[in-house]
Amino acid sequence: MRPDVWRLLLGYAPPNSDGKEGVLRRKLLEYLGCVSQYYDIPDTERSDDEINILCQIAIDYCPRTVADVSFFLEPQVQKSLERILYTWFSE
Repeated sequence: MRPDVWRLLLGYAPPNSDGKEGVLRRKLLEYLGCVSQYYDIPDTERSDDEINILCQIAIDYCPRTVADVSFFLEPQVQKSLERILYTWFSE
């Protein structure tokens, strides 16, 4: 139930269940489009500012996210955080 509550509180999911599946599917596709447009590109196609943002995220945000909880230290979780933050900063 927790994921559903967070989606509602953050305004990601609509408050009623009518069309919820379609809204969530559309938002997922929007996110994946942003990831491919901004994140999944070679560094040679990034500006110096974009490279600096990626470095700052890797230094400041990912390692410090609840550093005492082993889940957040997992490489896959760190990479997901990096991708989410970079995509959010790039928009």
